[in-house]
Amino acid sequence: MKKLIAFTLTAAFLTGIAQAEPQTRTSTFDGPKASGTKTTVRDKDAGTFSSDKIVTRKSDGATATTERDRQRTDTSFTGSGSRTGFNGKTATYDVER
Repeated sequence: MKKLIAFTLTAAFLTGIAQAEPQTRTSTFDGPKASGTKTTVRDKDAGTFSSDKIVTRKSDGATATTERDRQRTDTSFTGSGSRTGFNGKTATYDVER
């Protein structure tokens, strides 16, 4: 019984440590018309989130990208991002709430 309790407490402690660090996730896809990669980084303690995605069209090699960043503050958040399409046109945004 003591070993079970000690193991449970140790697992809970280590899980808490692992979540305190930034979490990075990367996913890829490869479809018939395009392939791409998306990477996200979330740091709950710092209150930050970022996401970057790049997609390549297979027919001509054109790329499209998306970038997003968010920062939590005490009472709100700020965010910014941009998207560049396959045609090369870019749109950006900045928000504060």
